[in-house]
Amino acid sequence: MIAQVRAAGQMDERIALISGDFFAAVPPADAYLLRKVLHDWSDEESARILANCRHAIRRGGRVLVVEQVVPPWNEWSGIKFGDLEMLVLTHGRERTEAEFRALFATAGLRLERIVLTTSDLSILEGSAADTS
Repeated sequence: MIAQVRAAGQMDERIALISGDFFAAVPPADAYLLRKVLHDWSDEESARILANCRHAIRRGGRVLVVEQVVPPWNEWSGIKFGDLEMLVLTHGRERTEAEFRALFATAGLRLERIVLTTSDLSILEGSAADTS
């Protein structure tokens, strides 16, 4: 999809793909899209990534996190097997809605909404928490 849009020249001036170290800092932007990034990292590391986005985000901007959201513990889901795998093989993890809310809050963000998709991924939309 990005290649098709770029080929048409419709968004070249509005989107920039920039490499860097999101643990150090991120460039100012209106929106950040993190797809299947946070599940690779611990809560501390994930909060640091989100806090860097919060620090650099422009007024009215959004942080979009595309991840699996673990359903309540009394519901069956294959996502829970992925969580176990992450815990055993890495220092990352899958998270529940409450865990994402806490993670966003730690980073100075407010989790505005969670958009369900037709896949096992959801879109978590965050904005800068009120600093007043």
